[in-house]
Amino acid sequence: EHRDELAALTIAEVGATPALTQGAQLDQPIAIVRYYADLLKNYPMTEDLGNVESRGMLHHRWVEKEGAGVVGAITPWNVPMQINVAKVVTALAAGCTMILRPADLTPLTALAFAEICAHVGLPAGVVNIVTGDGGLWGTVVGMNRSPVDPGVVDREPLLDLLSSLLSSVLEADTAA
Repeated sequence: EHRDELAALTIAEVGATPALTQGAQLDQPIAIVRYYADLLKNYPMTEDLGNVESRGMLHHRWVEKEGAGVVGAITPWNVPMQINVAKVVTALAAGCTMILRPADLTPLTALAFAEICAHVGLPAGVVNIVTGDGGLWGTVVGMNRSPVDPGVVDREPLLDLLSSLLSSVLEADTAA
């Protein structure tokens, strides 16, 4: 429905040729959305593993697949719609919400995608786009290392840290 508008925006923001919007710049991201929408129609979110006897008792087993929380993604400037859509749609398909930080050079395609997400009925706060200084986000992600193993990002505190930082930044911008 919004393909022509997105094509014009992609041409203006990225410098893509009209022919490139017919491939990786735009048509492939649309195909990604369709793929995950179709996948979710029949994807089993619950798997019954049946009964098993253990220690003289019968136990019913099953697997519930659910989102793990918030996904934070920082994306590059090249083919921004494809990369942004791939990150957001896979997170949503997994039942997670998304905080997307697009490249400084290509925020408009991400913001347009967020508008489409709202237009199709995604609730506020499910897809969040944060534009601005890329160094700030890199610092936040870099600071959030596991105290046990500095090479591992500790995912749980990342949500708290990002939420706290975003609140502080938004309050500072509002006050200014």
